[in-house]
Amino acid sequence: MAFVRRIKNTLRRYGAHIAGNVTGRQYFDGQVRIYPTLRCNLRCPYCVNQYVDNGAHIGDYAECPAEEWGRIIRHLGRDVVITGGEPFLYRELEALIAEIPAALQVTLYTNLMVPLDSSRALLERKNLSFFISYHPACSDDALFAENYALLSAEKAPLTVHSITLAGEQEQKAMISAMEKKTGTRIIRDADQRLHVRCADVQKKPAGETVQCRRRIILVAPDGTRYQCVSHMMRRVFPKENLCREPFSGEWSTCVCPDYDVCAPCDTLGEMTQCTKKI
Repeated sequence: MAFVRRIKNTLRRYGAHIAGNVTGRQYFDGQVRIYPTLRCNLRCPYCVNQYVDNGAHIGDYAECPAEEWGRIIRHLGRDVVITGGEPFLYRELEALIAEIPAALQVTLYTNLMVPLDSSRALLERKNLSFFISYHPACSDDALFAENYALLSAEKAPLTVHSITLAGEQEQKAMISAMEKKTGTRIIRDADQRLHVRCADVQKKPAGETVQCRRRIILVAPDGTRYQCVSHMMRRVFPKENLCREPFSGEWSTCVCPDYDVCAPCDTLGEMTQCTKKI
């Protein structure tokens, strides 16, 4: 069984690698996307964290201990994306990563706005890569560049992306300047403020009712699986809690009464999505 899982993980990783080379984006299909914390040290205006009550209750989520995350991940036997919030704010991050089998690929999705000097033990792990989000309006550029240089020196695999804010030339210039400072290419994402926002469910009629079927394993800080980031942030339509219930499968299906109230980051890492009006 472990051998079969390794083969499947390799095939998923290879497919994501091909897709990333074609599009310039990193894909997370078939991986476990866990949110150990939703707390963040930035307050970006386009972030889904701000969409519900201006982020006032982000810290209210119960957070699983590292050993519980390890048990969940070992049971699923899949590569892991650790995201948030800012995962470095999760107090047991190094312990969590130590719980993950060495054969599994771990991707840390971080804004690099924390000192990394104390995390050198974490950087020694094999099969660890970084998906970095640069936020020119909110980041400390000096700290970002310092941390990027540290990761580069450790030869950690790095991918950097940033939100391109429409019509704001100053921030576009800041992205270009950071590219020169770090010597890396920064993938420019579309302006997330132009996407539908999950808080809009309080301001507009409900969207279409659809049957939504997605290939995703998205797990909230308390171990509850959700169909999408929008549902997780609003804490609606929960699926199984992996701390105490069996895994229901890679494909996740639900009847969603407010389609079009998706979060911008629900488009990240999805190579396959099927929705059908009902």
